Amino acid sequence: MKKYLLIGALALSCLPPVQANHEIVLNFSYSASASDPSFANLKGPLRIAAFVDQRALENKRLLSTDGAQLEAPVAEIISAAFVQAFSENAAKPVAENERFTLEGSLTELSVADKDGNSEVLIRAHVALKDGSRTIWESPLVSRASAANLPDATRNSINGLVKQLFLDDYFLMELI
Repeated sequence: MKKYLLIGALALSCLPPVQANHEIVLNFSYSASASDPSFANLKGPLRIAAFVDQRALENKRLLSTDGAQLEAPVAEIISAAFVQAFSENAAKPVAENERFTLEGSLTELSVADKDGNSEVLIRAHVALKDGSRTIWESPLVSRASAANLPDATRNSINGLVKQLFLDDYFLMELI
């Protein structure tokens, strides 16, 4: 009997530890700044399409390998951040009858511990379409560090938006 218990204990010790998922409520809110462009005079109505999560994960809410997950799918939170950012800067994104569509995909999200801080790296690809024609596209990369994972995630998402707003070619097509 002891022999079977020992074999069972050895077999269990070889399994990876079970990690419980824990949810992080991000409550993301875009932080506008004086350097943000004004979108009051867009060349036409803008629709911001739902971002697509291209990560090879079943759980699209997953943020890190330790089981941390957000309250909603990461790509959905990023889409909402872009809607908030444009709205904060005098644009009124529309749901239909658009001339322009901003499409995006989340291609990578990684979390690392750097000197006791959380570091979040987000890679995305965005494209601006005029009707069915792509008139501008670019990868966006944002890396942010903070004392905790929620703040680092918020800062990294804000960084994606800021990077888009600093792209002169994007702005020339839209304004």
